[in-house]
Amino acid sequence: FGTPLAAMLVSQGCDTVVVTGASTSGCVRATAVDALQHGYRVVVPRAAVADRAERPQEANLFDIDQKYGSVVDLQEAIDLLHRHAATG
Repeated sequence: FGTPLAAMLVSQGCDTVVVTGASTSGCVRATAVDALQHGYRVVVPRAAVADRAERPQEANLFDIDQKYGSVVDLQEAIDLLHRHAATG
């Protein structure tokens, strides 16, 4: 919030945001919601996020996957980035 990120994404023609981080129940979830509300496709690599405990981690990943984006395995996220690099 309040950063130049949105302008940077628009200037680069981005349509997808890959979200990683160390607080799935906090920053990761908030970023996924914000990205979706700004019209971006949201991808969250399961192996690239964490939380303090397993139960909130799994509950928030379930919720993100159901409502805000796609929770994917790491290889699927890497493949997405490679496809973009090849066509981008």
